[in-house]
Amino acid sequence: MNTLLPTYIRTLDGWRAIAVLSVMAFHDQQHGIGILNDHWLHEHGTLGVSVFFAISGILICSRLLDEETRYGRISLRAFYIRRGFRILPPALLFLAVAAVLIATGVADATWPRWLSALFFCRNFFPLLDPNGQSWIIAHYWSLSLEEQFYFVFPAILIFAGKRRVQTMVAIISASFAWSAYAAYHLPALPPFRPDIALNVLFIPALAAILLHRRKYGKLISSISRPWPVYLLLIFLFHSPQLSLRAGLSYHEHLYLQLTPLLMTGLVLSTALHPGIWLSRFLELAPLRWIGRISYSLYLWQQLFLTQHFAPSQTINWAYHYHLDWALTFLCATLSYYLLERPLIRLGHKFTRHPIPGRPGDFDPPSQPAQPAAA
Repeated sequence: MNTLLPTYIRTLDGWRAIAVLSVMAFHDQQHGIGILNDHWLHEHGTLGVSVFFAISGILICSRLLDEETRYGRISLRAFYIRRGFRILPPALLFLAVAAVLIATGVADATWPRWLSALFFCRNFFPLLDPNGQSWIIAHYWSLSLEEQFYFVFPAILIFAGKRRVQTMVAIISASFAWSAYAAYHLPALPPFRPDIALNVLFIPALAAILLHRRKYGKLISSISRPWPVYLLLIFLFHSPQLSLRAGLSYHEHLYLQLTPLLMTGLVLSTALHPGIWLSRFLELAPLRWIGRISYSLYLWQQLFLTQHFAPSQTINWAYHYHLDWALTFLCATLSYYLLERPLIRLGHKFTRHPIPGRPGDFDPPSQPAQPAAA
């Protein structure tokens, strides 16, 4: 088993920056100077979340397969420790702040919705209550979907064994068929329920599995090379801002299945071909820094960037004083350096199967790991 992907993929930090800035522009009011404006991002910023899903599916699967190659097996205990220290502390801190704001009346949200965010099942409910309520924790729908993926995917890799490709194809096909049925017969379902939407993570994960197979790796590399084609198709097929209400049309459900395929190709084009100009752009230092703090940015922007969907909700005074973006970056930077990064490093220390990641977030073991026998 081998892979064309390095342990640390430099372009992914650049993609994270593009993703989170797109989401932030999508949530904020439209900005512009003369004929220059961010109208397109204001309408199509959901693509940023699609980028995050593509990155997660590829990266989580690749890390697990790297662990299996290094140590001979995948440790569920080590995986959940690493994920817990990576995801939970910033997410719980944000929810604690949100609870204080809700209790004091600064933010308007229902406690059942807050609890759905706490237990990572926010995607089972409509994202907004009447009159824009619960905006402050609406973004936990995507974190919920990712946590549900983390819960089931490692077990699939372990128990499927040598039939991982066939198993993943069967799961993706079943999800696609169920999504099409739900679009026709169950139109009131939230569009990001896991039984409908997990393909946004399973499809890039399947690509990562194929990259670890010698006979498929070079084919995937060749298919991913024409990145302008993927970019053009994404722009052509994307419909302006998928609805926040429960229930999507049939073509929107189909789009939810097509997007991860195109986005996976686009992300892999830069990961596998670092020499193209798009890869070099994504590796610019400012973009990579924004990418490093992108998880915290995604969490904290919900306090300040409300103008598109819930202009009367949360910390609206920041908008009036033009401090919304500055405060988002300040909170995210403090969260990353004081909480997120130290706890990522701590999580690695508690695992017997450390997997190197982004430089600075990992302390190598005192003795180098021996790779498993081929």
